[in-house]
Amino acid sequence: MGNTIDADYTKTFLFPPSLEDFIPEDDPARFIRAFVASLNADEIGIVVRNDTDGRPPYSWELLLRVWLYGWFDRVKSSRELEKMCRRDVGMLWLTGMHYPDHNTIWRFYRDNRKSMKKLFKQSVQVAMKNKLVGMVLHALDGTKIKANASRYKDLSKKKLEKLLGNIDASIDTFLRQIEDEVTTPLRDFDSLPEELRDHVKLRKKIRDDLAQISREGVNNLSTTDRDSRLMHTRNGSVEYSYNGQAVADSSHGVVVSADVTSDENDSHQLSRQMGNVKETVGKHAESTVADSGYYSGEELSKAEECEADVLVSIPEHYNENQHKSSEDIHHVNNYSYDRERDCFICPRGGELHFVKKDKKNRAYKCNMFEKCIYRKECTKSKHSREVRVSRYHRSIRLQREKQQQGLAFEKLRRRKAIIEPIFGIIKEQMGFRRFSGRGYTNASAQWLFVNCIYNLRKIYRYCGLSAAFV
Repeated sequence: MGNTIDADYTKTFLFPPSLEDFIPEDDPARFIRAFVASLNADEIGIVVRNDTDGRPPYSWELLLRVWLYGWFDRVKSSRELEKMCRRDVGMLWLTGMHYPDHNTIWRFYRDNRKSMKKLFKQSVQVAMKNKLVGMVLHALDGTKIKANASRYKDLSKKKLEKLLGNIDASIDTFLRQIEDEVTTPLRDFDSLPEELRDHVKLRKKIRDDLAQISREGVNNLSTTDRDSRLMHTRNGSVEYSYNGQAVADSSHGVVVSADVTSDENDSHQLSRQMGNVKETVGKHAESTVADSGYYSGEELSKAEECEADVLVSIPEHYNENQHKSSEDIHHVNNYSYDRERDCFICPRGGELHFVKKDKKNRAYKCNMFEKCIYRKECTKSKHSREVRVSRYHRSIRLQREKQQQGLAFEKLRRRKAIIEPIFGIIKEQMGFRRFSGRGYTNASAQWLFVNCIYNLRKIYRYCGLSAAFV
């Protein structure tokens, strides 16, 4: 085996090696460098350090390249990024053989969390410039991402109420003992004994926690991440999590909007995410599809107000109601509706006009009831025929009508294939299943950053180094 190739550690170079020879021409490191070079620190809001004392600081471009390239290669820890700066050839090339330590790397991310939204927006704009965003069909969905919080370190309403009762009993005992020993009444908090003062502070904290639980309508609060909520995950477990929202374009699967919410349910997210899309790309797609979790009359109405064309799968119970009412010609679902005159028209020709409304419903009353020969068919009342519908019934009916037209069903059927593979790639290929930071601000910044990385990987896959940057 005399002709095998092995490392020669005594080998010297006649000329010093060049950084440009370290990596091939199509390496992702070159793509990352070109993307960072296209950015403007002031426009994105990057914090630029200009310390005059001591050693000169690392440039924001170098540190951002470290973060982008590391996440591009599934390395997310600042300590692992520090090792990568010394061991990875691509990172050595990107940093020019500089070696920032993990504290410097982490501080840069910490100081620039607020810039992640604009950085994500920049990735979308680059994708649009390279014609990877068609703006024809968008798909909206959410996925549960675990928070940096333990399931077993939380406060439940039941535990807090029991603890509050014990604290109240302890305080009463202390006060009785003090009254027996001290004749002068205790007038203020500072005059209380230290032991009793601690109990009073604890009672106030418990009451504040109970007030927050009551205010937010939950039964548990995490002690480590107060913004996270218990959510049911796909594997059947219940974990403290955030609901990561994303809107993807059907052309090449680029994410055009990313957001995080503490709501487990998606029913209040439709208009919010439509607003995020408008903010990021400047307009709405020709159509946006979402699953039945987003179906809400109020949200459909808000989407109409912001001129977004949405198709939301109708939940099963809506379909059941419509099916059950099909045999009853006098069910309100079988009445036609005149939007211009705001009235319902029954199959017998009678008109029901608007009479009153409350917080949830609108009431319509027939103006031909006394003269109608079919009145006994539609109601048992001897005085009037009145129907109550949701205050958003116009938006709900419009949605039903839209789903009966043309390619609506085909668009809804494509939703799963557009958005759900993206969550699979983020969780499986990119290894992002848990937030490392605590609190909504950290979770939001991290979700925006991971979606920015996803977009950059998509741009690199389709365009490589020929990609045009903004």
